[in-house]
Amino acid sequence: MINFDVLNEFMDNDQELINDILEIFMAEHSNAHTEITTLYQQQDWDELFIKLHSLKGILASFGEEQAVELLQKLEQQVHNKIEPADTDIEQLGGQIETIIKQITDYIN
Repeated sequence: MINFDVLNEFMDNDQELINDILEIFMAEHSNAHTEITTLYQQQDWDELFIKLHSLKGILASFGEEQAVELLQKLEQQVHNKIEPADTDIEQLGGQIETIIKQITDYIN
């Protein structure tokens, strides 16, 4: 879950800026769950690593901890050419969907 206290502090409580950043996130990452699942199924480890790494950095700046921890684990596995477990990919998908809903609710 996004920690809006951290996000507000990071963005100096600028609600317009926060909304803009969250809207950009949605435009670029609203399909992250599907993209990650597809890359995993295709065993496209290079692209999967890039996607995981990018998402990890963005969510960390939002104060999100749980998904970031899992993203770090998956990123390391992919980097080390270790195939992640299906359950971890599924768990990440659920966390991403929760974050997407949280952002949608916040923007609306």
